[in-house]
Amino acid sequence: MTSEQQRQQAARRASKPDSAIERINWAVGAGDSATMQSRYDDWAENYDADLTSVENYLAPERTVEAFGELVPTTARVLDAGCGTGLVGVALAKAGFGAIDGLDYSQGMLDQAAAKNAYDRLMQADLNQPIELPDHSYDAVLQVGSTLHVDGSCFREFARILKPGGYLVFCGWDRVFDEGGFRRNVDALAGEGRLSEVSVSDSFKPLPLSEPEMVYRVYVFQTAL
Repeated sequence: MTSEQQRQQAARRASKPDSAIERINWAVGAGDSATMQSRYDDWAENYDADLTSVENYLAPERTVEAFGELVPTTARVLDAGCGTGLVGVALAKAGFGAIDGLDYSQGMLDQAAAKNAYDRLMQADLNQPIELPDHSYDAVLQVGSTLHVDGSCFREFARILKPGGYLVFCGWDRVFDEGGFRRNVDALAGEGRLSEVSVSDSFKPLPLSEPEMVYRVYVFQTAL
């Protein structure tokens, strides 16, 4: 790392809030892609404690519960927007062993690697084409990363899923409707490529830091 990069990193860390609630708001409120990446890099070391100890973040467990009965534990799963690996840990606890993770933040991926829940971890931007072959996975899970991702990623997920594979979205229901996810689901359904399986009851993933945020777990299946 050059001296200039070190200076920039120090400046970013100096701006990171001291309290968990403020850190969550700070990261979630990132505007452009570069700011989001740098904030999540800097948040990575506090992420698990902030979400699991302060907020009791249950989105990973709720997601795995919703989809776990649909596929065998031998399924190959992509955790898209894996963060520090909380979904990978929940999948591993449920008996899944073939798990890959993908995230935009290298800092988050470094934390995920330490959990030893993944076969492979990849750095990639979900707002861009994903460099993975067609029909690579039995299931793709996207949990909690939806504020920073455009709904067009659903087309990439449908492409890399095997016929009959499952696409599972756990995120803010308002973002699902307004962020292009519903529009892409409807388009893929109109093309005969995707159908809705289930939608969970709503729950609040971050009741202290983001009390207005309401999540649901949406499960879709690609055509056979």
